Amino acid sequence: TTITDLDVSDDGARLAVVHGGGWTTPHHVEIRDLRTGELLERVATIDRRITYARFGPEGTLFVSSVIPVDNDASEHTEKEMAGRVIRIGHADSPVVFSPIEPGLAAVSQTIDDRSFIRIIDPDTMRTVREFGDFERPINSLAFSPDGTRLLLGESSRYAYVYGVERGDQLARLSVHTDHV
Repeated sequence: TTITDLDVSDDGARLAVVHGGGWTTPHHVEIRDLRTGELLERVATIDRRITYARFGPEGTLFVSSVIPVDNDASEHTEKEMAGRVIRIGHADSPVVFSPIEPGLAAVSQTIDDRSFIRIIDPDTMRTVREFGDFERPINSLAFSPDGTRLLLGESSRYAYVYGVERGDQLARLSVHTDHV
């Protein structure tokens, strides 16, 4: 299998490793000791492609996967695994967490060929705010250090800066001659 994503817990002790080998091979996530590489736990195996795994501020692992077209893309499923809730949901980009408000996270989704940003409460997975209307998938997200702006890269040569509070576009930056 191929390693498709990695994340380190906030305390620097654990590593989440996403393994997958294609669209038809079951994917899984392992938690490993960052210092020794020892396998601590295999926490999720699903029959669809796992795209990202991210540790939340309190150590909860958020796993996003590609959900088949006939499923509701906004629906999420919680599974109790090894005493920790693993949230499995559809997302085009990894979940990113606000550096100043642990109760806020951002994720991008594409539904019916349109992409948008959701600001979510990671504890409830409820949408707090939704904005953007992009013709291309959003591949990357990052909060500014003060948590007031959200930067995103879509499948074009542009990067965008949005205000988190109102969801207003602050800047469109031409950053590349090919896909971001």
